Amino acid sequence: MLHKIKNIIKPYMPANTVEHRSKAVIYREAEHINGFRNENYRVFLAGPYFNLDLWYEIEWQKRYLNKLQMHHKKPHLFHAQHHAGEIDEHRKRHYQEHVVESIPFHKKILEDHRKRLSAILEIMPEKTYKKIVKISMKHHGTPEYFVYDKVNSQFFFVAEHIGTETRKWISLVRDKYHLANVVAVN
Repeated sequence: MLHKIKNIIKPYMPANTVEHRSKAVIYREAEHINGFRNENYRVFLAGPYFNLDLWYEIEWQKRYLNKLQMHHKKPHLFHAQHHAGEIDEHRKRHYQEHVVESIPFHKKILEDHRKRLSAILEIMPEKTYKKIVKISMKHHGTPEYFVYDKVNSQFFFVAEHIGTETRKWISLVRDKYHLANVVAVN
């Protein structure tokens, strides 16, 4: 395992060490992400939390939901915006599908985004989260998993497939800005 990740793990750190802001914690050797799935760790898929700006998504969903609710109260505004002429069965069905039936769907998305944001902000500071999101959106390559160590109250990323984008992401998040560390597993 070490010969594959020489460029990822710092030479003076063993492969199972996580370093965060000058405080090192030794983690047992994990061959797979399942090594971290126990009562001491909380494992997240990193993509839904770090590959999109949750603040922007929440605001967009709120604005869109308000628009849908306004169209639900005043259907003539929807029809005037999307159709010219007489309202027939096809247009009524279009209104039903795109306004009435989509309101619960967008409410669920909004609630999911809010839960994700509150969960991640309980784990890490807002400033750190915003920096990691900015790097993830600009450079891509976010590792597959985000892990929170409940015992030591620290977080780190776990990378399984390391490509050039992931290497760049790791060098920025871990080496340049010292926001979080990354553990590589097979």
